[in-house]
Amino acid sequence: MEAAARACFKTFVTIEHMRAPLPPRPELQFLRSSRSPVRFGLWWYTTKLKGFTRSIFPNHAICVSCAVADTLIQDYHFPRRKLTVAYTGVDTNKLSPSHIDRQHTRKKLGLDHDTFVFGTLGRLSPMKNQVLLIKAFALWCKNSTRSGKLVMVGDGPEYNKLQNLAKTEGIQDRVIFSGFTSNPEKVYPAFDVFCLSSIDEALPIALIEALSCGVPAIATTVGGVPEVFNTNQCGWLVESNDIGDFSRAMARASNLTREQLKVYQSMARQRAVESFNINTCFNSLCEKVESLNGKRATSKVNLEN
Repeated sequence: MEAAARACFKTFVTIEHMRAPLPPRPELQFLRSSRSPVRFGLWWYTTKLKGFTRSIFPNHAICVSCAVADTLIQDYHFPRRKLTVAYTGVDTNKLSPSHIDRQHTRKKLGLDHDTFVFGTLGRLSPMKNQVLLIKAFALWCKNSTRSGKLVMVGDGPEYNKLQNLAKTEGIQDRVIFSGFTSNPEKVYPAFDVFCLSSIDEALPIALIEALSCGVPAIATTVGGVPEVFNTNQCGWLVESNDIGDFSRAMARASNLTREQLKVYQSMARQRAVESFNINTCFNSLCEKVESLNGKRATSKVNLEN
């Protein structure tokens, strides 16, 4: 299909929004015991080849983050001259702080006005690593005297597993599984802090949406996350798969005074409006696509974008 697109159109541009870094190359093992098959690690070479072939036919590829561009260059050998970065934006008018939505959603979820709420929104899947989030929250509950709840909005293959984990950790009464929502803009304002525990992200839209609603965040420093915000700017970046680090960030957030939290909320909203407004991002994308029309792509990835 890509070969046909290159043949039929003067300029063929793709949007790269998936980030799948290759694991370390496996060692070839020819001599094995009779109980184990011979392994050549062909899956690794096949994956690398498939990734590389995506760079052959397009004239240019626009990446949603520098992390995606980095992966395509380092792991799949995309030519740097073929790549440009253009961030995805969100509707910052629709996704905005709302005291009314905050009150309505909290009432619907049975949350008191003074309850400190950690919240997350997204597919319940291994990549999102909500197992770490529940364990970090359990540790926070053990060490904190403050009343707090964890609200998990979404559905997915890990739903039952996460519910059972909350029971095992003894915090089932403090974790709310609210299921899927088609109106996330009404849910985010109910959170005091948004939590993203993913093991990898190209560009986390849910994180940007939360910031747009004036909700500071705790997020693992993976993929394109550090491109969204820096620690102490409008939230806290923590190491991936580090339960203690995540829990300590929860403690720092919950120990903020109301005035200090308002400063973080203001910075979160400002960051989203200034850098991820959908109109600005879309116009930037259009300009980059139009600049490639009928021209040989010569722009390079700005890894400090």
